[in-house]
Amino acid sequence: MSQPTRGDAHKSLLSGHPWSEAIGLQRVRPGFCFEPDEDALMALGWPHLALLVDDDDPQHPPVPVRRVLRQLYFKRRVRWQRTTAVRLARAWGQPVIFTRGLDEDIFHESVASALERRDPISNREADLLVETRMTRTTPGMSEQSVESFCMLLEAQLGPTRLVKSMTELLEDMSVEQLWVRWTLPSWFTFQLGYLLDRLPREQAQHYKPRLRNVLERALSAADPRPWSDRQSSHARSLHLVLNGGRAAIESTDGDPRWYTHIHDDSELISRRIGRVASVVEPDAHMVFLGGLRVLRQYGRDWRKKLATLDAQEWFIEQMGPINAPETVALMLAMRRGSLVRTTASGWFHARAAAVTPMLHEAAKGDGELAAAAQDTLRELEHRRQG
Repeated sequence: MSQPTRGDAHKSLLSGHPWSEAIGLQRVRPGFCFEPDEDALMALGWPHLALLVDDDDPQHPPVPVRRVLRQLYFKRRVRWQRTTAVRLARAWGQPVIFTRGLDEDIFHESVASALERRDPISNREADLLVETRMTRTTPGMSEQSVESFCMLLEAQLGPTRLVKSMTELLEDMSVEQLWVRWTLPSWFTFQLGYLLDRLPREQAQHYKPRLRNVLERALSAADPRPWSDRQSSHARSLHLVLNGGRAAIESTDGDPRWYTHIHDDSELISRRIGRVASVVEPDAHMVFLGGLRVLRQYGRDWRKKLATLDAQEWFIEQMGPINAPETVALMLAMRRGSLVRTTASGWFHARAAAVTPMLHEAAKGDGELAAAAQDTLRELEHRRQG
């Protein structure tokens, strides 16, 4: 009997899910994470995805939807309650979010109406929401809310519907529209890089050539140096999605967020993060693409980068699955001196069997790391004995 491929070995974990046959599962690296399902999610773009949970899930309480809509930068999360996902996706897909009130901006009537609805988003409605986000820059939206909108909509309808809708819209655009300097609409198009990896092979092979044709059409009418201004556009986003490292180097300012679709050059990613690690938001997907050197780079001066409670909690959520001594060292530091000591301690308790050997190794040395490892081992043993 033939051995399963690395991707095949993990497909059963997503049985019945739209990602169960995703082409990105071919990139699974067994053991990169603590659990096989975490390995699968990491290969599919973690944490640039959304997972839906039941509305009564006690581990994931309701999100304050109206507060999130009022914030350009809100607390990041991967898991969302289903009803919250419907309400937010529908609201974020409206052409106008706010209207001017006497003392503060108030929700536009279309957003207020969207927030009242709980019924599932249909395919046709999704097409209209996608069209709005791909053709309008709406005050009250940010890159974070645009990405969250995309991932929440995908979680409800699956990646194929979104890729179909986005591809058809891009095909219908004129050359002029493909080059318009739309910052947020082009950021939405950039999310295609994640969505394509979550398609089944045959679907990916169907849509990628169509998207390449769109890019070639845009380039055929472009200036001989189309990327010299390094400005956002649908054309540039397609270039970044389809052409990896070359596109990131020649068409962007070097910000690492444009490097997240590079799957064949870990050295490039590691070098890029090494130059700017002190000022960029850590991203577990970049660790997967660039290797554990990236995690070590993120770990330097982490207190400066993760100054808020939300930032530290998000760091633990997205980096926590990575099975490495570097992760243990960071969690030890956060257990001793962060705003999320309880969360960091809970991470050790939840993964006690897997991390204990690494803690014993760390405890052999001297200094703060060894002391923290010894203290954590004592706590785990005390907990084990009841």
